[in-house]
Amino acid sequence: MNYVFWGEREGYETLLNTDMKRELEQMARFFHMAVDYAKQIGFEGQFLIEPKPKEPTKHQYDFDAATVLHFLRTFDLWEHFKLNIEANHATLAGHTFEHDLTVASISGKLGSIDAMWAMPYWDGTRTSSSRTLPWPPGQCLLSSNRAGSEGEA
Repeated sequence: MNYVFWGEREGYETLLNTDMKRELEQMARFFHMAVDYAKQIGFEGQFLIEPKPKEPTKHQYDFDAATVLHFLRTFDLWEHFKLNIEANHATLAGHTFEHDLTVASISGKLGSIDAMWAMPYWDGTRTSSSRTLPWPPGQCLLSSNRAGSEGEA
């Protein structure tokens, strides 16, 4: 069983009203509390973080796979979390889906794959869809398999 932490408000629009160091420490404290609670109640599932750029704030603390992996190493959470990589969020970060899959895989931190992507509307808004995939699924799976799910960091 997995439990996915899907960021929503972990970020900022401008550094003028943000103490980034404090906010990252608070986010790490929250994740440590989740780990402690999971141990307390006997939860044996895998915790996952889903990198999520630009939604809803301009600068998200969980922007992409590499950013989340750095966060996990920095705040001593490495052994407790893996990543849930979503196609749409990788492209919003300016990467290909294969890129974030590879970054997570070579670190041994690919925990789950979400193939959701966004279809732009004529007015600039977007909606999520999983009916037609804009990326070759075989290529994505091959890139994650080549890297291996038990990579070394």
